[in-house]
Amino acid sequence: MKAVDITGILIDLVQKTIYADESKLKSLRTILMGIADKIGAKNFVTLTAEILKKDFCIEGCNDLRVPLKRIFTISLEELEEDLSKKKYTLPEGHPIYILSEDHKDNIGRLKALSLSFGEIKKDCPYERIVDRYNKINGYYKELDSHIRKEEEVLFPVLEENGMKEHLDSLRNEHKEFREILTEICEAVKEAMSKRQVLGADKIASFREKFIPSITNHIFRETHIFYPAALEFIASTKQWDKIKKGFELLK
Repeated sequence: MKAVDITGILIDLVQKTIYADESKLKSLRTILMGIADKIGAKNFVTLTAEILKKDFCIEGCNDLRVPLKRIFTISLEELEEDLSKKKYTLPEGHPIYILSEDHKDNIGRLKALSLSFGEIKKDCPYERIVDRYNKINGYYKELDSHIRKEEEVLFPVLEENGMKEHLDSLRNEHKEFREILTEICEAVKEAMSKRQVLGADKIASFREKFIPSITNHIFRETHIFYPAALEFIASTKQWDKIKKGFELLK
């Protein structure tokens, strides 16, 4: 499949995505993943980056990245099921295996956090707010550890092997995740110090902004970024170097 063919398909998908409901998005996502499987994740990442550089403009959309990213919108429950089925034919100590296991653990913790934050009411006991703070702070630390593995160890090696644009997008998303979680942690901490209930706006920010963003992010990493990384980095020695880098971060 040539770049010109993918360009036409992407523009068609974008046009359908702009006004698509959840069911339609799922269908479009299946089509897009079929393309990635057909041409390979590395080719998909490379060709998509080249297409996006051309700044295509179509009616109702000035940036293809926005609706293209929207195709990967997926619920926590769907993502949890998807990750349970995704299998990498890799040894347990391989860096991609480690990162993918991080994702599975992340989703489990995220579901628990979403439920616990939804239970915070005006008469919520102080001890429960403390418990929420410990949970969100613990989640943040684990997510930060995962991000550091990618940004400080994996990304530089990928850049050495030719992957460029996609990494900047992931870095920007990581930055946004950290900012949102930092804001929520500070809000919970303030509520603790004043023995007040956490503001509804902070709960909404976590459940309505952070969760959809990170599930989208994890899905793309699982099905596009990690498979592409396995193609970009062919050297066993480089993967061993990455694994040792992960261990040094602990």
